[in-house]
Amino acid sequence: MLSFRVPLREAAMLVIAAIILGFAYTGFTKRALFAPPPQVAGHSTSAHENASPWVAYQEARRLMDSRAALFIDARPEAEFRFGHIEEAVNIPFDEFESKRDMLASISRDTLIVTYCSGVGCDLASMLASRLRDDGFRNVKTYIGGWNEWSAHQ
Repeated sequence: MLSFRVPLREAAMLVIAAIILGFAYTGFTKRALFAPPPQVAGHSTSAHENASPWVAYQEARRLMDSRAALFIDARPEAEFRFGHIEEAVNIPFDEFESKRDMLASISRDTLIVTYCSGVGCDLASMLASRLRDDGFRNVKTYIGGWNEWSAHQ
């Protein structure tokens, strides 16, 4: 008679290991449950604040096609190298201070669209807040992020 105990026990061990590794990864990358809260207090107000700070896919596509915005990927460099929106620059949220020199030549009035993986990833909105705090007046966040963008390609 065949026993299902051994395969079920092994499957349960694999599921438990996957859960532990998933929590370890999100904890290490400071995402999802472990993401720090957005730093929005004290950012400057401007005429652009009344406009929606969020961009849907159709608007993001239009802005990219017309070259009307600078797209900034807030994900870590390894994820950026794996795939990103064409002509986007990579300024990982966690490396903002060390990447300030990349921003020095950009006009504070430039339309900037930040993005990360997509829904559930707060890096883009946190980077957008940081850019506003740094004096950029026209910053939006593409909420669908790389996951939605790549699904349309």
